[in-house]
Amino acid sequence: MGLTTQKTQHKVARELDQWVKKLKCSGSSGIGIDSFPDIKVGVDPSPVKSGVASYEDCLDRTDIPVGNSEKIEVGNEDRVEGSISSGVRHGLWQLGCRSGDIESIKGEYKDGKLNGKAKITFQQKHSIDGYFKDGILHGFARYFDKKGRLTFVGNHKNGLPDGTCWAIIRGGG
Repeated sequence: MGLTTQKTQHKVARELDQWVKKLKCSGSSGIGIDSFPDIKVGVDPSPVKSGVASYEDCLDRTDIPVGNSEKIEVGNEDRVEGSISSGVRHGLWQLGCRSGDIESIKGEYKDGKLNGKAKITFQQKHSIDGYFKDGILHGFARYFDKKGRLTFVGNHKNGLPDGTCWAIIRGGG
């Protein structure tokens, strides 16, 4: 193997290592994935199919009061913080659930549905950090285990992985 080939391989390996490190950025340090111009994130522009299940089942409630931005507990100790416009969630919301698989959702709402970047944390403490359209995971997303380690990266359409995706396997592989 020539010296030029070895240098190229080392450069590619170094670039790949840096790319994976960027994908692991959870935003807790103040640096989020969307701050890297070489990684394209966002909502998929294609339409969402009707009838696709969303992550908002535990939050489809009618006992949330209408008004300005507020922080309240409702019913079974679920908690909500956000504002309601024309009777629906709008803007940044933080929602916590005590029942079901979802522990919390933090994200942007438009017309009562998740639209844009959101983080869903499940009762078992694993999470999805991704982009939603009409309440459905429909764009770039990263999955983290309960220790905050990256486990999966890929684009999604209609709530399902679409195109090239990567499963991160501890120990390599």
